[in-house]
Amino acid sequence: MSNYALQEDLRVFYARKLNALFYHNEADRNTVIFSDKLELKHFHTLQMMIPKYLPSLFKDNPLTEQETALLKS
Repeated sequence: MSNYALQEDLRVFYARKLNALFYHNEADRNTVIFSDKLELKHFHTLQMMIPKYLPSLFKDNPLTEQETALLKS
């Protein structure tokens, strides 16, 4: 996984709820998430942060205020 960079900020953000590692590859525009367990409540928390761990998908088309409000709800 030499083309992937660890996203330490996400690991720290999720540390209290989920033991996970996030690796992002900017060139291929993808992210790999390793987790020791994934329950439904963790899955929903991960969904909320999609723009953070897949930034290249939102670079040219950022979220609207309404979409941001939906993610925060």
